[in-house]
Amino acid sequence: FRHKNLTAECRQLSIYHGSCRCVRRLNSTPPLPGSKFQNHRSLFTTALAAFGAGTVVYLGSVWFFQQRLIYFPTKSLEEKPESNGLSYEDFWINTEDNVKIHSWVLARKPSNFGSLLNSGNVILFLHGNAGNISHRLHNANLLLENLEKTRPNESWRIVLLSYRGYGLSEGQPSMKGLKLDVEAAYTSLSKLMNESSRMLIFGRSLGGSAALHLASFAISKEFKPIDGVIVENSFTSIDDVVDVHFSMLKNFKFLLTENW
Repeated sequence: FRHKNLTAECRQLSIYHGSCRCVRRLNSTPPLPGSKFQNHRSLFTTALAAFGAGTVVYLGSVWFFQQRLIYFPTKSLEEKPESNGLSYEDFWINTEDNVKIHSWVLARKPSNFGSLLNSGNVILFLHGNAGNISHRLHNANLLLENLEKTRPNESWRIVLLSYRGYGLSEGQPSMKGLKLDVEAAYTSLSKLMNESSRMLIFGRSLGGSAALHLASFAISKEFKPIDGVIVENSFTSIDDVVDVHFSMLKNFKFLLTENW
């Protein structure tokens, strides 16, 4: 029993035991120096590339779908004003970019002067980022009820504005679009209301940012002045919202286009 690749010890074992228990691969090539490090470096490079690609996809998704992370509109009107004991009129508005916007003009009692907007003071109600105007009827009714009790000699109406993409309004919601919506609502109301009537802006949540934008817009126009702005449960900026609720994205805020 002889083989040129067997060691002397293995030959010795084969003579005394009749078999060779030496484990050795014939024609094997010893590993090259540094090959183990190269394998680790290759795995690290692959993992780093996968992480980088995943990060790019994630940030790209945040940038592309950020409107869906802010606006949650629903189209179906689940309630009507009469079910809450309110008189109302449908009020349609055409925006600067030719989007047709729907709203309701609400009052506790029918008008004695034709259209509800022909008399009385107006609160332009700008709602939050979810649902539609039918989900704010209860709030509007409470506001009108309190005004009726505290100011019985005054007549008040609430205009519930449905942003683009919400309820019966056309289009898709965006910061730029919502700003055009509230500007168009203010401009239309200014032309219809009596000079002696007052206009207040009420903004809740996202509507608070829209209300502050509208107040700034109204100052620059020669239309009816806004007599007051009420902001409820809103936020200082989208930047601050990211810091609090999406802290992992705070270094990527340059990707924000919906920067209220």
